[in-house]
Amino acid sequence: MWETRAGLFYVSVDAFLSRWTAIKTFVEYATDVSHDVLHFLTGLGVWLLIAILVRRPISSVLPLAITVALAFTNEAADLWFDIWPERARQVGELAKDLFTTLAVPLLLFLLARFRPTLFKGPAGGDERNLRAVPPVTRRSSDASGA
Repeated sequence: MWETRAGLFYVSVDAFLSRWTAIKTFVEYATDVSHDVLHFLTGLGVWLLIAILVRRPISSVLPLAITVALAFTNEAADLWFDIWPERARQVGELAKDLFTTLAVPLLLFLLARFRPTLFKGPAGGDERNLRAVPPVTRRSSDASGA
């Protein structure tokens, strides 16, 4: 009985990963964007989308943690489904994919967390510098045209 469940799990995971790989391949060829740029854009987009969905600022650890978990899951799926003849090259590609996926979200997270003033408006971070300049009033002698 246990072997049957384990076999069914293996077949289900393999079928899911096969579809996931087909979707990723389709997107890569349909967009004609390089593999590395897709990782860059996907990492940034997924991180921002997660921040919106969980209603947390980008300085929160939660959106970044979920993005990191998804990136590692994606790369684990690549290791499961794609077996390269040279395993070292595959692991190197995996490391590069993780870097290109997570570099920008991690950098922006660190900046938002530790240098939040970079994401604010004018110096002071309030409306003081945004106040409208008072209108110029004319003196009474200017108004008469003399």
